[in-house]
Amino acid sequence: MEKIKSIRKLVTVNDEEVYTITIVPIDDSTGRKTFKGIKVNMLDKNGDHFAQDTFPSTVNPGIVRAWIVNMHNASNKIENMMVEFDKWDGELNEYW
Repeated sequence: MEKIKSIRKLVTVNDEEVYTITIVPIDDSTGRKTFKGIKVNMLDKNGDHFAQDTFPSTVNPGIVRAWIVNMHNASNKIENMMVEFDKWDGELNEYW
């Protein structure tokens, strides 16, 4: 079977953030490269781990692109939640 090479690319999401995306073929138990699937690693601009997921070999490239955008947006949402939680006075009223 032919050797499948990993791919590394700089990706800019929403003209805001640049991530290093690496797509690696998944090895089978014998150590040969197969078409069983891919592992996608996402590093932030500092080279720190940001997100990782695996996809089957039948995945559409658009699904991987959507996953990258969703991971970026999730990071922004979590950051916003953390800021709001920090501002919160810690009181719960009868409406909660």
